[in-house]
Amino acid sequence: MKDYLKMLKALIFVFLAVQIVQTVLSHKKRTEEQSQELPHVTTDRLSITPMCGAELSALIEETDKTDKETADAYRDMLNGATENPDKFLWYTAWKITSKESGEMIGDLCFKGMPENRQPEIGYGIIEKFRCNGYATEAVYAMCKWALDMQNAAAVEAETAPENEASQRVLTKVGFIPTGESGKEGPRFILKKTTACKN
Repeated sequence: MKDYLKMLKALIFVFLAVQIVQTVLSHKKRTEEQSQELPHVTTDRLSITPMCGAELSALIEETDKTDKETADAYRDMLNGATENPDKFLWYTAWKITSKESGEMIGDLCFKGMPENRQPEIGYGIIEKFRCNGYATEAVYAMCKWALDMQNAAAVEAETAPENEASQRVLTKVGFIPTGESGKEGPRFILKKTTACKN
C-alpha cells in the first residue's frame, strides 16, 4: 500500500511538472507571437518601434523628475493604450532609435484613431540629436506606415505658432495648413493625395 501511494505521488508530481512546463512554453510562444506581430518601421538611419506598457511606465517615472508636462502626456498615452488594446499602436509612444549607435533619439505617437480615420501625430527629438533631420525622417516614415499600411484617411498635426522647426518638419513631409487652430496652435493635414516632399 505504501509503495502504491509513493507511486501515485510520483505520478501526480510528474503530471503537475508537465502541466507547468506546457504552461510556460505556451506563454513563451504567445509572447513571441505578439512581439512578431508588432510593426517595426525602419528608415536609412532609424528604427521606430512601439513601446510596451512597461517601457512607457519606465519613461513616465524617469520624465516625472524633470518634465511633469511631458510625463503627463506619456500617462495619457499609457492610459489610452490600456483602455483601447485593440488600438494599442495608435495610443502608445513609438521609440525612435539610431541604427548606428542604438541610442534612443526621440519618440512619436498618434493620439488615438478617431472615427474619421485621421489620427494626429506628435513627435519629439532629444535636444542633443536635433538639427540632423531625424524628425522629418521619422514623421515621413510613420505617416507612410499609417496611410499606406494602415489605411488611414489622412494624418493631422498641431504645433505651437513659434515652433518653426516643427512647422518645417511638417512642410517637408507634405503637410499643409488647415487654417484652423487647436490647443497647441495651427493645425496641419497630410492627405493620401498629397505628395511627400522628403
